[in-house]
Amino acid sequence: MRSRLAPLALSGALALSACSGDGGGPAGPGSTASLVGATAKSSAMPTASAPIPTLPVAATFGAPVWGVSLPESSRQHRPIVTGDRVVFLDGEQARAVDPTGKQAWSAKFAEVDSATRTHDENNYPMLRLVAPDVVAVVDQGKAKGQGLNEDAYAVKVTLLNVLSGAVVKTVTLPGTNTDSPKPSTSGLGFTVPGGKVSAVLPDGSVKPVPAKMTAGGQEHQVIGALTVGAAVLSIWGGTAKNPSSLDKRTEAPGFGGRTWDSVSVAPSAKYTTAEIEASDADRLIVGRWVVPGSGPDKPKVQVQVLDATSGKVLSKPNCEPDPTTPTLIASPNREHLVDGPLRLGADGKAECIGGGSGQKRVSLSAVTDSGRAFGTAGSDLVDVAADGTAKTVPLPSGATAPIGIMTGNVAVHWNANSAVITGNPIQ
Repeated sequence: MRSRLAPLALSGALALSACSGDGGGPAGPGSTASLVGATAKSSAMPTASAPIPTLPVAATFGAPVWGVSLPESSRQHRPIVTGDRVVFLDGEQARAVDPTGKQAWSAKFAEVDSATRTHDENNYPMLRLVAPDVVAVVDQGKAKGQGLNEDAYAVKVTLLNVLSGAVVKTVTLPGTNTDSPKPSTSGLGFTVPGGKVSAVLPDGSVKPVPAKMTAGGQEHQVIGALTVGAAVLSIWGGTAKNPSSLDKRTEAPGFGGRTWDSVSVAPSAKYTTAEIEASDADRLIVGRWVVPGSGPDKPKVQVQVLDATSGKVLSKPNCEPDPTTPTLIASPNREHLVDGPLRLGADGKAECIGGGSGQKRVSLSAVTDSGRAFGTAGSDLVDVAADGTAKTVPLPSGATAPIGIMTGNVAVHWNANSAVITGNPIQ
């Protein structure tokens, strides 16, 4: 068992110095994050007394035992919460704290010329969980050409071990002087200029994705890919710029793995349109199948939870995950997962919370090792017991539901407006 959180008995605040990628050493240049309420892994001298950063939270949670105040540039980068670490971006570095708020590591990711970053919906640099023990920092910009070669865009992927911050591998995907590789909505699939598709696996290996895939007796043009842990899923029927978009389809969208496809695992032959909605960055995906022509207002939809490697259908819930959360949120022991109204077990069996006749829609965003889940229902916090019994608690003005739970029942809260993270014990 992992050690439980020991509440900190600090009357003052300690400003943490950053750790190097192996967990030791002084802070790197450009660091502006202030971690308060805990001691750094390497010794840190107390500074002038300062309060722990706080956020308004529901009465279900106690006062923060630690807090992190990030620079304004980090506002668009949602932290990643695992059982043992909260990983976040601070300027040109990635950092992590443990469940007690102690800084675990900091690591500089592969540099690009920040002035040449493309400012689009991807919000470079991006932070993604690509395996239970690996996070990726994806950055994009122009690299200086060697010799007579023109400067050209490139995507740089820095893979980091979640626990230690050690660099697993740094991968560069080259583009052209006018275009850059485009990332998938989750995982590390990329559409490369020229129409090719590549996937970067958690160990840093780069896999070219075949340009064609046969499914349902037809050959399909592959226009993108997603990775789910070490599994690579091909996507067809969309556009190279945005494989997940329903706009400008040249054929009914679908997807598939090495030995299976969305046609073969469809609920019936009528469900010929299929898309991946979410994954757990390990082995599970949530897919959405639609009967074409059933209408945009009330389409005939079937959601299925699948094993990403084998394509085996594990459950068929009657609700869909949150479209803005393409990665399922796991409990510290990864035995439970949530996303929108969905609560799943590690076996892929799913249930829907709320959203029934006369009920509010529920959006779950955190879950404990026992399966107790938290999220929102309207303007209230929803607290769902392991047996599915739900109750609501008012959310104070400006408060949000937690974005994850750490070992020791520490609920992690995040406010993108103030770029503050706090660790609050569950009452």
